[in-house]
Amino acid sequence: FPMLDPITGVLLLCGCVAVWRIGGWQRRMIVSWFAIAILAGVLSVSAEGPPYTYRVANLAPWACLVAAMGGVWLWDRSSSRVRVAQALAALILTLVLAINYWVVFVAGAAYPGNLRVYGVAPTQIGRWIAEVRQGRPAIVHIETLGPIAVGEFPHARANSKDYFRVQDRVFALQYIAGEQTYVVGGEPATLPLNTVVIVPRRLAPAIHKLAPDARASIVGLPDGTELAIAFETR
Repeated sequence: FPMLDPITGVLLLCGCVAVWRIGGWQRRMIVSWFAIAILAGVLSVSAEGPPYTYRVANLAPWACLVAAMGGVWLWDRSSSRVRVAQALAALILTLVLAINYWVVFVAGAAYPGNLRVYGVAPTQIGRWIAEVRQGRPAIVHIETLGPIAVGEFPHARANSKDYFRVQDRVFALQYIAGEQTYVVGGEPATLPLNTVVIVPRRLAPAIHKLAPDARASIVGLPDGTELAIAFETR
């Protein structure tokens, strides 16, 4: 989806006309604001996919201000019949809210790319631990926190690289899962009792040998994508 809904986009274009017409220091300030803020995207080396939040989020206040100026510019040219203009403005605002709600909370939440990028693995694993741990310590193998295979879906190439650092993933996991959550690398030689252990599938046989009576579960995404194998030792 575009970063602005179509209605706000039209208001933004009208706002650009309004900015051009006001002239003076107000125009210089607004144009300079845009020119400086957009340098974050021009000079960025971020590998994130759309919508490039790190690059252009600082332009959101500017875009909202200019779109609001476009709304005022249109209002001044249609306010001869105030009641009609008020009803039209209320309708437009309702449509803007409805479109953005649908994009963010309905279509965006169901989009396959959003289920696999932007720190999804540590978030899902952390939620799983918080739900089942019951006061037990948790040991998580570092490999389970890595980027998820994106697969085939629209814009997969643009979203194929998850830009979080390893320390970001560890922090997200421990923040969501809570205290006594430990991240390890390598294959453990022993396993403590009454512990939740989460490992990639390749280490599952080794963990099963160390704790043959442990209960095994699959930790995955809502669409069935497997993230890790969890063992609850007794």
